[in-house]
Amino acid sequence: MTRAARLSDFTRRTVEYVLESPDGDELVVTMRLLTRAETLAIEAKLPPRPEVPITRFEKDEDGHPQPIYDWQHPPYVQAISERNERMTKQYIADLWVLDEWDGKTDDERLADLDAMPSWAQLGLAQAARMAVGLAGNAPRPFRTDRDASHEGV
Repeated sequence: MTRAARLSDFTRRTVEYVLESPDGDELVVTMRLLTRAETLAIEAKLPPRPEVPITRFEKDEDGHPQPIYDWQHPPYVQAISERNERMTKQYIADLWVLDEWDGKTDDERLADLDAMPSWAQLGLAQAARMAVGLAGNAPRPFRTDRDASHEGV
């Protein structure tokens, strides 16, 4: 149904997604929906972005030297990959509503994620990207907290 948006449409705090395990179980995970301030707080926990190495300088049409960056420099590419992986895990650790994580530190939650099999990490990463709005045309959520309240859950 298409209708005009209301402020209350944007105040929901959680959304649920279904992940399918390799053995076919459907697992419902609840992700928090963040404010912009909460998103910035997560990003503040991350190491700084690596700097792109400069390979040389070339003069522009005005004769001013301009840096030429090596975007494919292997250590730079590796550092970006590691930072992106850490960012994804930090988002999962901060978004996933999981009773077992109550009272755990970031390091403990990240260690729990590191111990999970790849399929679980990938599924949780996709759910976190959808919850943060980074997944583009991703599938719609399974159920929101608003849906659950109407079911008497």
